[in-house]
Amino acid sequence: MNFSDDDELRAHFDALRRHDRDRAPDFRAMLDRARSTNSPARRRAFSLIWIAAAAVMVLAVGIAVRETRQHGAGRYDGSTGSFGGGDTVSISNWKSPTASLLHTSGSDVLASSKILSSVLDGASRAAVQH
Repeated sequence: MNFSDDDELRAHFDALRRHDRDRAPDFRAMLDRARSTNSPARRRAFSLIWIAAAAVMVLAVGIAVRETRQHGAGRYDGSTGSFGGGDTVSISNWKSPTASLLHTSGSDVLASSKILSSVLDGASRAAVQH
């Protein structure tokens, strides 16, 4: 590039800057318009919406907690050693809701052989009987 190309580019960019400056809106007018749309009444209404939404959330959580406490386990009863004093299940009788998922077809094939344990079991029983 030579100096004449630089001068042409500089003149072209100056023309573009003047064009942008002429078409740009007045800053003061834009600021006044923005301030007029953000009035205190509008801000107050917006904050009331947030307060109402928060109140609804607190109310919903309160209702959920109350329902859980009414239908869930009651207070701990020290005399019976249970919660709620109703139907209690012993830990030895309790069955997991997903216990049936553990019994799959072919699980007996994948189980380890009991050769060693059966030999030891027989030896321990014979020692106990004598």
